[in-house]
Amino acid sequence: SLLAPIISALGSTAGGTLHTGTDHTVQGTTVLNVEMGLFDAALVQLFLNNGQNVIAELGLNNTVQLDVQPIIAGSDLDQNITGFQSAGGVIDVGGASTEIVVKKDGELIYKKSVNIGVVRLKDMCGRDKAFLEKVAEDASNQYGEIPLGDTIYAIGGTATTLAAQVLGLENYSSEKVTGAVITLAQMQALTDKLLSMSVEEIAALPCMPKGRADVLTGGAVLFTVLMKKLGFSRLMTSDRDNLEGYAIKKGLME
Repeated sequence: SLLAPIISALGSTAGGTLHTGTDHTVQGTTVLNVEMGLFDAALVQLFLNNGQNVIAELGLNNTVQLDVQPIIAGSDLDQNITGFQSAGGVIDVGGASTEIVVKKDGELIYKKSVNIGVVRLKDMCGRDKAFLEKVAEDASNQYGEIPLGDTIYAIGGTATTLAAQVLGLENYSSEKVTGAVITLAQMQALTDKLLSMSVEEIAALPCMPKGRADVLTGGAVLFTVLMKKLGFSRLMTSDRDNLEGYAIKKGLME
């Protein structure tokens, strides 16, 4: 099997832990399926990039394809804020993908990860509004019907940064961001504002983390489109993300 030497070479790249790995052949190409315990979709992309580099070093570019599946995009994403409620949904817009899960009566009833995130949007579309909206709409169509009402929890750096802007915070406050509500009208207004600004102007805004300014506009467009297409009129943001949820579930923090 080609899987063992490649995984051995990668080790725990990008902070993830290997859970399972299988390989199969599709039209002459060996596809290596790897499940990783990752807490950020951007780390999945990093692992994937590093994996392709290892494959290239082994001279297997034309015969091997690496497919990384983040466990967090499936059964573990419910370990965030919805992991401690009997019902609700959560959306996590990451760098490379966007995950949505829904629970009802304590059971996970919906889970979907789509390969679109703020870094991928920037790389694909830049700040082209029409292109950003088209790519976001294409992504929204992949979620199908989501069994949830008009409110969904939003976690991750994009959501919390957008919340800080909507709230008009001069200094970031986790307490104020957690539980903050962003309506569709507010998200649309913020999206229009960000589209009218340069990256340098966005970077100068209060509560703007370093490295976030060039991807935030795409994130706002994505949230706006998803809210419209998937029927969410409100986002409730939380600064307590997947990793904290996992720690709480394991009794490591409250």
